[in-house]
Amino acid sequence: MKMSKVGNQTNSQDPQAVNSRVFVGNLNTFQCSKTDVERMFQRYGRLAGISMHKGYAFVQFTNPFDARSACLGEDGRTVLSQILDVNMVAEPKPHQTGRKRQNVSKTGNDCTARINLPVRGVSFKGPLYPSLKVPTNPKLDV
Repeated sequence: MKMSKVGNQTNSQDPQAVNSRVFVGNLNTFQCSKTDVERMFQRYGRLAGISMHKGYAFVQFTNPFDARSACLGEDGRTVLSQILDVNMVAEPKPHQTGRKRQNVSKTGNDCTARINLPVRGVSFKGPLYPSLKVPTNPKLDV
């Protein structure tokens, strides 16, 4: 097995470095090695560093153009049965906002949530299971 010559440094706060850094999400890191990631991204330009984490990685390029090219080329690609989420670290994807869940808010533990129903003033507090049945109000059923 060939040892990677690319370092692990991907956390510099230098503006040039931040604008040359790529986030690789939904990565099967149990089967995909740092060398595999290096092979996948080196075609886009010179790599300065790769840091691997459970389920994701950061790839540091030496210039922003190469990083952007890698995002365009690899985002949505299927690797080891998983669709990669590849984007510039400094630029979140347009469809992503700070809030993941809009109508569900936690109320204390991971098994219970308050769900806001479309009927004004009605809410239901209960376990989050696929078989969750929301009680009906006969006065509202027409």
